[in-house]
Amino acid sequence: MKLIGLNIKPLNPAITKFTTLALESGNISVSTRVKYRSTKSGPQLRANGSVSLGNLRLNETDTGERFLEWKEMAANGIKFGLSPNRLQVEEVRLLEPSAKVVIFKDRSVNLTKALRDQNAAITDKKPQTAQTLSPPAVSQENRALFPVNIDRVRVEKDVVDFADLSLVLPFATQATDFNGGVTGNSSEPTSRASVKFDGRVDQYGLSTVKGSLNPFTPKTFTDISVLFRNVEMKPFTPYSATFAGRKIASGKLNLNLEYKIQNSELLGENKVLLEQFTLGERVEAPDAIRLPLDLAIALLTDAQGKIDVAVPVYGNVDHPDFKYGRAICQAFVKLTTKVVIAPFRAMGNLFGDKGEQMDAIADFETQYEKTTGMKAERANFAMAVIGWASSDTAFYQALFEELVKLEPLTDNDLKKLALRRTEEIIKELKTTCGLDNTRMTARIPGPVEKASTKTVNTKLTLYVIKPTVQEH
Repeated sequence: MKLIGLNIKPLNPAITKFTTLALESGNISVSTRVKYRSTKSGPQLRANGSVSLGNLRLNETDTGERFLEWKEMAANGIKFGLSPNRLQVEEVRLLEPSAKVVIFKDRSVNLTKALRDQNAAITDKKPQTAQTLSPPAVSQENRALFPVNIDRVRVEKDVVDFADLSLVLPFATQATDFNGGVTGNSSEPTSRASVKFDGRVDQYGLSTVKGSLNPFTPKTFTDISVLFRNVEMKPFTPYSATFAGRKIASGKLNLNLEYKIQNSELLGENKVLLEQFTLGERVEAPDAIRLPLDLAIALLTDAQGKIDVAVPVYGNVDHPDFKYGRAICQAFVKLTTKVVIAPFRAMGNLFGDKGEQMDAIADFETQYEKTTGMKAERANFAMAVIGWASSDTAFYQALFEELVKLEPLTDNDLKKLALRRTEEIIKELKTTCGLDNTRMTARIPGPVEKASTKTVNTKLTLYVIKPTVQEH
């Protein structure tokens, strides 16, 4: 049997009945050989051949805009059978597909809106239930009764237009020239399909998707990595404005997302490398999370202007409260909070010993040597010195130097002592580390009520010297 270029536009009424889409164009070509016979055990059917669906275009009925189209989708080496059941396809080739994905203001997605709600027409005599609202899942038993194998799926020159209208500022981007495919698609429960795609994001960004998964039940097994390279960050301002209340002035993103799912348990690792990343002006966003982002970014940025962090994400994807976007947001909030609470530790290698003891000075010479790295490595930072004094340790020092004779020091004496410590430390830091007045600040000293040792640490804190941000 052969069909060549049969126009399928007459099928449009059937499509509009079940979707909000209109079939603008399309033609089908079929080349197949069919064998049928009736046996005692039931009918037997064999069909071998190929099918091609060309020049397909589906438009949205309300806007008239393109929803989905492709130049050609061809399935070759088809072997279909009943008794025994099977579907074997050597290759499915999708040439120049393009699609539009839109998230609306109410956070609904055009992909789901394209399907008409068939339950809307159900009358009160047949109330909706959970079973009528969602189709039953395909069980492993059903897949075993009708095994499906597709050796290769190839995609060439794919284009996806994406828009998110749910943000405080609308966002739009385009992924182009996506090429690649999936090999080893099978309904066998233990099957593993290999995935490999490459493409472009906007003008200069590059993207790669690779890994393996169970194609029919990805929640049982998925091991996928998604890489983005050289992606301009400024176009992502709508997301930073919505979730953080700030625009993005500049920066480039390199992102490596590694996700593993085993029996619905997700373990993800987001490796983020930002280059020359700068935040811009504030934006009014009612749901934005208020965090000290300027300090966190400055703490994480190295001397080459790079931020290199790993953000883990984990959870059970079947849990009703699990949402991937929320998990990512919580992970970044946790990272930012951790960095701001322990700034010296966040700057780790700069100070040695992971910076764990750098927020206080007890051993002057050792701390001065570690602090010298601030001059060259962290020119955007200033250091505040807060002198502390304790009546306990001051008593021992006073006794040793015979400055007082068994007399307690007054609060005013302690404040003066703390201030003198602060001044001496700042003086030494200026001389030894080369830090100028713009990068050193004395803060109001405070007393230590009870000292655990015979020494009192002098508190150090960091703050960012804010440059004038010019967006371009």
